[in-house]
Amino acid sequence: IRYTPHLFSYRIRVMKKKRSPLGSMLRHSRRSLDLTLKEVSRKTGISQGYLSDLEAGNPNGNNPTLSTMRELTKVYRLSPEAWFEVR
Repeated sequence: IRYTPHLFSYRIRVMKKKRSPLGSMLRHSRRSLDLTLKEVSRKTGISQGYLSDLEAGNPNGNNPTLSTMRELTKVYRLSPEAWFEVR
């Protein structure tokens, strides 16, 4: 009996979660300004983990507070109306 590795290999497909429209807008805004999550965190006082959750659409980032939205609006140079135009 001869062992052939390809007969026993498995392919694992990782399903990517679909990013929320809010998360997509935040990531696009951050990247268009060439900012890292670390830089945004330093400027806003919001943790990198929470910023990442917001961008990824994770449950922890589903409901940003008004103060969080205000800080991100300043750093990302967004108009307050931009938050309500997200689809």
